[in-house]
Amino acid sequence: MGETRTKKTGKKPKPCGSSSALKNSIGVLDEVVAKSSNNRPPSTISFEQAPPRPYDTSLIQIEKTANKGYGVFAARKIPAGTLCLVEAPLIRLTPSEDVGTDEQRQLYIQHYYEALPTHSQKDYRHLCDTKKADFTRRMSIFYSNCYDMKHYGGGACIGEIASRINHCCTPNVVFSFAETLPGSLFTGDKKDVPRPSQASVGFMVFHAIKDISKGKELVSNYQSIWRLTPERQAEMSIHYRFRCDCMACEQDSPGQDGDRRRRNMIKYRNIVLTADKELTMSRKEWLMRQGQMSESERHEDLYSWLRSQVVQDKVSTALEKLTALAQLLPKEGIHGGHDLANIYKDLAKWSMRADDEVAANKWLQSELEICTKSFGSWSERVKEIHERQPGWWLIGLDKE
Repeated sequence: MGETRTKKTGKKPKPCGSSSALKNSIGVLDEVVAKSSNNRPPSTISFEQAPPRPYDTSLIQIEKTANKGYGVFAARKIPAGTLCLVEAPLIRLTPSEDVGTDEQRQLYIQHYYEALPTHSQKDYRHLCDTKKADFTRRMSIFYSNCYDMKHYGGGACIGEIASRINHCCTPNVVFSFAETLPGSLFTGDKKDVPRPSQASVGFMVFHAIKDISKGKELVSNYQSIWRLTPERQAEMSIHYRFRCDCMACEQDSPGQDGDRRRRNMIKYRNIVLTADKELTMSRKEWLMRQGQMSESERHEDLYSWLRSQVVQDKVSTALEKLTALAQLLPKEGIHGGHDLANIYKDLAKWSMRADDEVAANKWLQSELEICTKSFGSWSERVKEIHERQPGWWLIGLDKE
């Protein structure tokens, strides 16, 4: 929440002397391994990279805010696309660990907390606690500050510095998660980079998605962009005990018309999702009527079917709404992240369905640029774009 999100540097993290984050980065994983490698519940996580060094104080600084506890601020101008923070989580719950009962999750959190070094336990206790009902204090702290990892296989994680990054519905940084990181992100001699013997907990990563001026606070979005102001405010109040006063929420501010735009965003997105489902269902019904076909016959039939008027009507509708979404999201302060990247990906997919390869390539390039800015050129999302196979846009339509 507002008082709990950790950060790392822009380009290459530099050592920063006196910081308990440093002790956490280089000490926590070895202790976790030593204390709990035999007792830890089954996990699918694999770890290959050493934890990073503390955040670069020439890039970001942690300061007290007027009404949101601590925050993270730009120590100098930060251009869009800058790697602002890399941090090994204090605690990470795997997908299976994060979906159990309160009692089960409490046991996992307690287990990992006790495996932390003493100084990291102290850092953890100092994070924001919104005092969630029926939760122990350690569990309440975790869910007051953790980041959802739905785009990275599920689960949740909490970082010391990441927890200091406050919320805003119009963020200037985006969270991502990486199991491993390229060595080029680190400075100094390799022998100075600690390497845990058996396990690690991955990396919390934050990139700037727009230029951030010196002294401005770094903020991320804690919730879905596909909600109106009353819904967002209610969630903030229930889960984080504060009222967001960002530009998207302050509807009375001059020139603000966020809820109208958000309402259109939600409406257009639902139209596109419906068109996709209807197209998939229509194709299945078509194939059932056609009976048995060879693979080559099915392939030719698919392209003939795509050119039919009923299909092209849906394609035109989807492209119209997606183009509008590509304009609406930036107007609502969404300049990066998975949601905007997915709009461009869908535009490329539907452009191919319209047999417009030129437009599809343009939208794929836009997706690549957004993902590079938001997650780094080395990220899994960028790799996935480069590794897409021909015909990727047909998935869901090429089989019964």
